[in-house]
Amino acid sequence: MARVNSLDHNSEADKPASLSEEAADWLFKLKDNPHDQELIGQFQNWRALDASHEAAWIRMCKVWKGLGVVAPEHLQSDTPAIHQQQIGQPAAFTEVTVKHRRWFTARRAVTATTMAIAACILILLAPIWILRLQADHYTRTGEVMTVRLEDGSSVTLAGASAIKTRMSDEGRFVELLDGEAYFDVAHEPDRRFVVSATGLNVTVLGTEFNVRQGWETTDVALRTGSIDTSSVPDGKKIARLRPGQLLELRTSDGATEMSDIDPGHIGAWRNRKLFVSNQTVASVAEQIGRYQSGWVTIPDWNLASQRVTGVYDLSEPERALRTLVAPFGGEVIEISNYLHVLTRTK
Repeated sequence: MARVNSLDHNSEADKPASLSEEAADWLFKLKDNPHDQELIGQFQNWRALDASHEAAWIRMCKVWKGLGVVAPEHLQSDTPAIHQQQIGQPAAFTEVTVKHRRWFTARRAVTATTMAIAACILILLAPIWILRLQADHYTRTGEVMTVRLEDGSSVTLAGASAIKTRMSDEGRFVELLDGEAYFDVAHEPDRRFVVSATGLNVTVLGTEFNVRQGWETTDVALRTGSIDTSSVPDGKKIARLRPGQLLELRTSDGATEMSDIDPGHIGAWRNRKLFVSNQTVASVAEQIGRYQSGWVTIPDWNLASQRVTGVYDLSEPERALRTLVAPFGGEVIEISNYLHVLTRTK
């Protein structure tokens, strides 16, 4: 199954993939800024805007309370949103809020169903939430974001990606927790810049390169400058890359493969274009899926293992998925807004 799961934004969709993710985002923000009255006001407006928002918030509070993460007391799920509204809200707005509260009061008897839904959400989204708790910077599905580091370097995150950073006199360290990132590193001869991803370390002084942590491989592609790569955890040197080279490390057994790549194609996802060469359908679906709300799954392993070369438009991920599997007699079946199945029809 492919998770296909202030800063500069290049996002066409700033909204999270689902109300569950949106409610989780509010929980994180409020935990970090419990006394920010402007943020609280924005949250309460969101919470009271629609019954589905309140339902998502209630589920989220119950799920996270079970994990020991609790929302600020005055904003927990059993506190009516109307009680938190600032003085001066229009009467019509308050009336809608009251109706929504009555709607939920009438349904409190379905606790078992609510908890079952919460459990499903936890199973599907817990890895994403846990990742966000670990990350210093992360993007949601379909979002592209550039982070400016304190040394002047920049890191552009692809959709559904996350990094953790640490700066010290000894060096500059970035861990790619998930997804893909493009690095433009400020030159500092006395402080190395190290990027860690699954099975791979990349060490530079100043250059531009792309790192992707995928389901099958961890890839690094160099656009300008020079980088050294080494394996994790033994630190054994793999290769020094020159511009236009791509190193793929297979996560299953640590095998590596070097190939040439057009420097202009490196990091092209920043402009919503995905160039792939001899990659599996599963790998490409995973990359496209970072711009498609919900999950993408490929139950047919034979289809998943087919190899493709081409260019895909990430601004239309649904169409890109269909284009990906069409040559193999495949199609995309939408089970819901949050689940897409890639399968063969002939």
